[in-house]
Amino acid sequence: MPRILYLHGFATGPKSRKARIFEAACEANGIDFLCPDLNLPDFARLSFPAMIEVVVNLLNEHDNTYAVASSMGASVLVGSMIELRKRSPDGDLPLKAMALLAPTADFRSSLLRMIGSKQADEWLERGWKSFPHHAVNRSIAVSHELLDAYSAPTSDELDAINIPAIIIHGAKDDVISRDDAELLHEMLPDSTLIEESEADHRLSQMGAKSWDRVASFFSEKSDSGFMQSSESGFRFGLYTSRDLSKMPDFVAEATEIIVSSYGPLSHPRDVLVRRMTEDPGILVWARDGSRIVGCSQVRADGKWGACGVLPRYQGRGLGRRLARLGQRQITEQLVEVGKASHSALRLVLGSGFRPVYDKTTAVSVLRSSVRQEIEIIEVDKLGVVYRRQRERGDDTGPLRLCTFGYRDGLV
Repeated sequence: MPRILYLHGFATGPKSRKARIFEAACEANGIDFLCPDLNLPDFARLSFPAMIEVVVNLLNEHDNTYAVASSMGASVLVGSMIELRKRSPDGDLPLKAMALLAPTADFRSSLLRMIGSKQADEWLERGWKSFPHHAVNRSIAVSHELLDAYSAPTSDELDAINIPAIIIHGAKDDVISRDDAELLHEMLPDSTLIEESEADHRLSQMGAKSWDRVASFFSEKSDSGFMQSSESGFRFGLYTSRDLSKMPDFVAEATEIIVSSYGPLSHPRDVLVRRMTEDPGILVWARDGSRIVGCSQVRADGKWGACGVLPRYQGRGLGRRLARLGQRQITEQLVEVGKASHSALRLVLGSGFRPVYDKTTAVSVLRSSVRQEIEIIEVDKLGVVYRRQRERGDDTGPLRLCTFGYRDGLV
């Protein structure tokens, strides 16, 4: 099954208009959609190494991925390709093709232009409190503060990214210079440059046209039928815990899906049943015909409890689809992920959850959510690693905490 990785631009996130355009198109065509939050550790303290580590983890172990990256996201995508090339000089890069929308070639230089632009004033007026107000007067200092360990790609590094690419620039773009698009076109060995005459920096006013342009390019570069997949009749819905308390057969079926997905790491069945029927919250489900094939449980306070998909339906993006449906109902969420569970981490990061990097924040959030003390082990490129006791009394092993929808400055 093909999948699209979307990397958003500066001062936006997984809920941006462009992200939603591509999410809706992917859902309509049965394509797995991944959209990580790149505001890491948070919008006021952007770290390119953290962004790149998230993308590198999402690109692992999948051979049918296409990427779409907007403005800053293009710099992150290129940086991720460079990092993967460093880690595996002779290996194949894990992308079939990529689309760069109003891309930045050197994000530090582009940020300096953006900070003094009319759009920077719009960001402040729209309420991004974390945007540094001293940026206009001290743009150089701010750019270094935000771009920890960032360095512009060299011509040799770009030349080593031999991935088919379409580069789209808006002719009315007064934020990102056309020079960036032309430089990437010149340095990326297999790229096509297109200028949209009526579009500006956002390119989102193109609506469905932006998807059509990108999908057509990806189809040309696909050897497995990029646009030939479909949802095969999947239906989605949700029940509240009050609904589930009156539906024992459905609860039993959902419980078995979670147990089969988690294996020995699953909570006992009675614990799962109690959480679904007694803890206030929702259960989002997916059906294939009359059969339940996946489900995801979220408490009313935002704690993501479990997400399971039957083995024969895994790999189709149903877990991320369920996660996003839950996010539309409960807009602030948190989830604990085992450090060694790479598939669970990719599910969480691809669904827009952001790792927590601050120890104090991790302790505070978890005290209020799981009401247990935690033991901090370390802080690495993907955030705080800790352990605590599970509900049944045994040790969890190393965990990570990720959040979705929390205000900048908290995490």
